[in-house]
Amino acid sequence: MCPAGTYTQSYQKGLESKSQCADCPTGFYCNDGSFDRENKCDAGFYCHSAAKKPDQKGNECQSGYYCPKGTQLPIACPDGKFSPRAAQSEDDCSDCKAGFYCVRYVVSSAMIECPPGYYCPAGVNEPLPCPKGTYNINTKSTSNERCL
Repeated sequence: MCPAGTYTQSYQKGLESKSQCADCPTGFYCNDGSFDRENKCDAGFYCHSAAKKPDQKGNECQSGYYCPKGTQLPIACPDGKFSPRAAQSEDDCSDCKAGFYCVRYVVSSAMIECPPGYYCPAGVNEPLPCPKGTYNINTKSTSNERCL
């Protein structure tokens, strides 16, 4: 019998060792050595191949992304939006907070303080420069009115 996270494929008969078991496909979990299309990972989680549980610790959807039930790849929030870890739907994505901008990386995202010389209204994915001929020495500025 195959261990959790793996399964016996339908064409396989008489396995001789656990090394012959196939990894559970991405988006699914295999907890009893068999594969069932109904065993999708929970919303808020991304099941890598060989997942043993629908809510396996360490497989939470990263911030800036959301994972519906059975997702095969985390889905990025729209530009200028941010989500908490383990977000389940696009509804969990909200505008980046005023005074910050949201950057999305390959597998995560970050909310970064708006730097001096720029301003960041809510919902931006990059800081906006102060108008030409003005400056701003403050961080976390939310409008161009802070540019002097």
